[in-house]
Amino acid sequence: MNEVCPVKTHTLTPKRDPFEIAQFMLDVTEKAYLDRDFENFALWFHLPQTVGTFEGDKCIETQEQLRSVFRSMCTHFESLGVVALRRRVIEAKFLDPDVVQATFVSQHLMRGHVLGDETVAHGLLKYVQGRWQIAESRYASENQDFRKALQDI
Repeated sequence: MNEVCPVKTHTLTPKRDPFEIAQFMLDVTEKAYLDRDFENFALWFHLPQTVGTFEGDKCIETQEQLRSVFRSMCTHFESLGVVALRRRVIEAKFLDPDVVQATFVSQHLMRGHVLGDETVAHGLLKYVQGRWQIAESRYASENQDFRKALQDI
């Protein structure tokens, strides 16, 4: 029997704790990456959206551009042997009832339990059409391949 995927069915109301909202978003996008499930991944992204790295900002305007970034990130994770993402929210607050600003750190857990370098990221989450969605994200990573994959549109 197939069980219902909580990623597809669960939404958080705007009245929740901003830390809970931000951590939920990290968890559902991790699951989508590791399952290579673009449909679930795309549910949690508001378009257009800005993705920023040290190289500058890119605007993702279409589902196809989002799919391109998703594929590049999945390929990057596979090339490293990533089996999990260790991500945790370090700060989150409401800017208004429908916008959360969050900062988190992320590490790649690879085969053999090796951790990759820590990446610090910042994001804006918006409550749109009955669900929270990622509207902007910026990453401070020393890993050039990671940064390139994020901006592969």
